[in-house]
Amino acid sequence: MAKPARTPSLDPMQPSLPHWLTYDAEVHGAAAQISCDLSLFDHEARPKNSRTLFALGATLNAPSPAGLSTPTEQAAIERAQAALAEELAPFTVAIAGTLLTQGTWQTYFYGIPDLEEGLIPAAQKPLRAMGWTDWIQAEADPDWIRYSTFLLPPTAHRIQSLSRQANSSLKKSNQDLSQPRTLTHTLAFPSREAAELSLSSILSLGFDQAAPSRTLPSGYTKAAVSRQDPPDHAEAASLMLSELCAPYDGDHIRWTATN
Repeated sequence: MAKPARTPSLDPMQPSLPHWLTYDAEVHGAAAQISCDLSLFDHEARPKNSRTLFALGATLNAPSPAGLSTPTEQAAIERAQAALAEELAPFTVAIAGTLLTQGTWQTYFYGIPDLEEGLIPAAQKPLRAMGWTDWIQAEADPDWIRYSTFLLPPTAHRIQSLSRQANSSLKKSNQDLSQPRTLTHTLAFPSREAAELSLSSILSLGFDQAAPSRTLPSGYTKAAVSRQDPPDHAEAASLMLSELCAPYDGDHIRWTATN
């Protein structure tokens, strides 16, 4: 089980991919570095029918004494990650995260149950180009349990990262983060009933329902609430909303700011 070791870095291992977060952790007592795509926390961002987890691993050529990457190996990992994303682009898959530990680098991605022709060779190609010994295994994971329990950081770290990214974008557009504006929070629940129960308490705290709740065929229900808050308070508001959703197995997905 992964345990965060310190505050996560906001500079992801894969800067070309949106919403990625890299953080230090421990896995089975060994130092590790985990990267994950936070956007996939939203079920609608996941490719349709991606119910099979693929674990693609490689043995590094020259890891550090701690089993992590040296600067040279890190550069090779970044090249391989970029090449892997390009090789997998034609397939119905989503790269959910990566794990670096004990002299190995592993990439986790989800695809459809029926193996697409050419998927495995395409996935292995960038690793073999680096001269790494590789392996791949697949397992059914329709609910993305490995993603949510292994790759994702704790809720507070996830919300912190997304809030800082959002505020960084606002700063670049010369917005005053201390001035109240309409912040809309997207929430998600396992069912419409759970959403309605949670919203009954959330709306009593000065939030308005920004849009009607929307339920997917699976039962996954998204709701949006808004309130006038300064963007630099959005992280605290997001954490509060996440705690209010938690008793109904819901959570906070993201927030956006409008004038």
